[in-house]
Amino acid sequence: MQSRKTAELPEHTLSLLSEYGVLVEQLDAGTTRFLAVPVAEQFSKPRTNLLIRRSLVTPGAAVFVDADLGYAGSDASLLDALRGPVLRNWRELRLPRIEGSLADVLARVLQLLGSPLAVRARGGAGVVTSATPVRLPDLGSSLAVAGERMDAEALAVAYARSFRPELAQTIALVPQRPTAPSSAILWGPSGSGRDQLMLAAAHAAWLSRRFEQVVRVAAARIVAGAIFPGEMDGALMKLLDNALEQRNALFLFQDLDTCLTGSSVCFSLLCDALDRGLRCLATVRYESSMTRLRADEGVFRRFVGIRVEPPTRAELAVALEQLAKSSAVAVAPAAIQTAVKLASLQPGGEPAAAIGLLAGAMTEAARSGNP
Repeated sequence: MQSRKTAELPEHTLSLLSEYGVLVEQLDAGTTRFLAVPVAEQFSKPRTNLLIRRSLVTPGAAVFVDADLGYAGSDASLLDALRGPVLRNWRELRLPRIEGSLADVLARVLQLLGSPLAVRARGGAGVVTSATPVRLPDLGSSLAVAGERMDAEALAVAYARSFRPELAQTIALVPQRPTAPSSAILWGPSGSGRDQLMLAAAHAAWLSRRFEQVVRVAAARIVAGAIFPGEMDGALMKLLDNALEQRNALFLFQDLDTCLTGSSVCFSLLCDALDRGLRCLATVRYESSMTRLRADEGVFRRFVGIRVEPPTRAELAVALEQLAKSSAVAVAPAAIQTAVKLASLQPGGEPAAAIGLLAGAMTEAARSGNP
């Protein structure tokens, strides 16, 4: 996800906003909206939308935040500011109108909200500073090997290429639930697009501003090299401990079944982590793996199970059309249909392979300079 460039924001500020996954929208000449702005931990959610409205007649700017943004801190001035009037989904901060450029106003508001962007945003409004922003916790030894933090743009791309955006939106609601089950497992035949759907759902969950970070974990890497079940369970325990050290994180476990021995120990470790606040979306490779997970009542009631069917040809064609639109290379409609047909002829009839075929052809065309 990238900021839409506005003439009033300096490049430094735009780069900073993009780094933190904040999208900027210039609604009209005097109104700018900032989506998913990180705020201090004392607020009721880790991110809020922000609206800055400046009038050509009245000096200064009015500032609005999400109407449902609560504050549990002790700053009396901030508590008073959050008692402003509500219009639709916005609450106007009860503040004197803030004067200065758009970058100046943004820097002042970020400082007021305790945002980790505040120090560096002041640099964008004036002299660039070398101050270090508030950083997320280190991933830890196990997560550093098996996991990676996903950036907002990569998640947005996955959502744009999704076969079923409506299903992704539904799945995204699961980890936002206040009570269990607040994690989901996706399974389906090879080529059904379960891993891609998991990424698309993570994008929708990220936009909810419930999570500060999304971490994808290749489950097979957790236990790679382990021989005995006890070693595998020990590796899983270390990774789950690392995961629980992360704040406001959504975890994506790819092929979760590859790191589960099926013992009561591994299931107990997984249930304990979920009870201690782990929120995750996961995929499993085989139907037999789901059978083992269902057999453990503790695991079964802590997860929402979602079967992913292979996309129809119509769904696949829509996804390929979206992929084609994102490319600088012109893609003929016949090329899309050819990719669908070739994928259906592959062993196993994996329809999702059509995306790989078309993407490969587009990359080769761009590299060779051929339309």
